[in-house]
Amino acid sequence: VYSTYHGGTADENGSGIAVDSAGSAYLVGDTTSTNFPTASPFQSTNRGSGDTFLTKFDTTGATLTYSTYLGGTDYDTGSKIALDTANNAYIIGSTFSTNFPTANARQGTIGGLEDAFVTKMNAAGSALVYSTYHGGSGYDVGSGIALDTSNNAYLTGMTGSTNFPTVSPLQPANAGGNDVFVSKLNAAGSALVYSTYLGGSGLDAPVGIAVDTSGNASIGGWIYTSPGFPVANALQSIQSESVGYDSFVTKINAAGNGFVYSTLLGGVGSDSANGFASNANGAYLVGGATSFPGTTGAVQVLNAGQSDGFV
Repeated sequence: VYSTYHGGTADENGSGIAVDSAGSAYLVGDTTSTNFPTASPFQSTNRGSGDTFLTKFDTTGATLTYSTYLGGTDYDTGSKIALDTANNAYIIGSTFSTNFPTANARQGTIGGLEDAFVTKMNAAGSALVYSTYHGGSGYDVGSGIALDTSNNAYLTGMTGSTNFPTVSPLQPANAGGNDVFVSKLNAAGSALVYSTYLGGSGLDAPVGIAVDTSGNASIGGWIYTSPGFPVANALQSIQSESVGYDSFVTKINAAGNGFVYSTLLGGVGSDSANGFASNANGAYLVGGATSFPGTTGAVQVLNAGQSDGFV
């Protein structure tokens, strides 16, 4: 229908996309270009070594409705985007900047070397409804965002901080290495409804988050050599090998105070999820695997090569 480049004379990475009810596409990513294509921008110039970009294409893909930089004087990376019914854009990403653009911020200053950020841009792309840091004193990376019907934002990412902001946490402390974080931010962006660590003693990373109509949050991702990853009502309770990658799917109840379920998923070899989605019928995980136990209703029962995809 359309296919287009989108960038300036340096490097660009597109990392998140959403589509509104009219069929307009919203793209988020990061750019090091000083001449990235802008249109009616909230921020017209690249302020640092690399900035987040946010672009809305019209339904034909031929015209930019708006396109803007978003960042401070260090490196800023946009990761994922979600839209509400009024076409306000919600972005999650990561920033090294001490002067990342904030507005009505729950956390007005950077907590460590790198923080996650959450920004709500108005429908015209002309102003920040809210924009806030979200992190502790270590490295914190924002990697997934979803909205419920009341426009509360559900956030996930990876944190190495031991003082990541928690509220009514299911897991109050970092279990070791890098843990997943799961946070629910109220509609005003002013307070956390809940915020928790999720992880074992190794490396744990999410690839996406979704929320159902009841407010249950589902998170998909992968772990690397991470004994003690929290499980509940699990299809697979322990990692399939002592050293390597397994995937996980975790569903947290609407109050944020319990697991609906949490399970590992993997076989012998490394099994790493890189995509996640959920709807009213359940959770969907996509990734790559060497030996995967997914034979129920399988189109392809056995791994045909060194590393196959899985769904």
